Amino acid sequence: MRILVFGGTFNPVHNGHVEMVKMAQEVISPDLTVVIPTFLPPHKSISSDFLSSGDRFNMCKLAFDGFANTEVSDIEIEAEGKSYSLITFSKLHKIYPDAEFFMLCGADMFLTLKTWYKYDELIKLTAFCALPRKEGADELKEYAKIVENDGGKCIVIDEAVTDVSSTEIRRMIIDNENISGFVPDKVREYIENNNLFR
Repeated sequence: MRILVFGGTFNPVHNGHVEMVKMAQEVISPDLTVVIPTFLPPHKSISSDFLSSGDRFNMCKLAFDGFANTEVSDIEIEAEGKSYSLITFSKLHKIYPDAEFFMLCGADMFLTLKTWYKYDELIKLTAFCALPRKEGADELKEYAKIVENDGGKCIVIDEAVTDVSSTEIRRMIIDNENISGFVPDKVREYIENNNLFR
């Protein structure tokens, strides 16, 4: 069984995230895709516009509704505290003991892998699937060689994902700019109906 795992703060989830999953599914052909909103990210400081885990979970459910064999998991939200990938993948291995795991990463996160909590143990639990921004995949491929020399497995998809960030979307909402085209329509409606980021 091949399982693609995509974790993140998703504050909010946007079209770039959706595009990443579609692209990775095409390359990896997973039997199951699991999207995991973090409770508290270990690598980011929490700002005043960091939404509740419930809102971020709900928006992920809306964004990935209709995706085949794809579920949104509350495994990190239920655990509370900082969400370390090593702990999450240790739990997933117990739930799916015979599975082969692939962790989907954006370029920025992939390029910090060696700084992650117990990196040497994490690379034994999952392969990493990375997608570049518009600059291209060369830097990711070079970093993948470093991870592979450490014993990890990497897949670099040589196709740039749409360059959109949750930070920019939050700024647009504050400035009353139209975010259509940047987030799925159902997510935009959820943000508007719940008056989020205001």
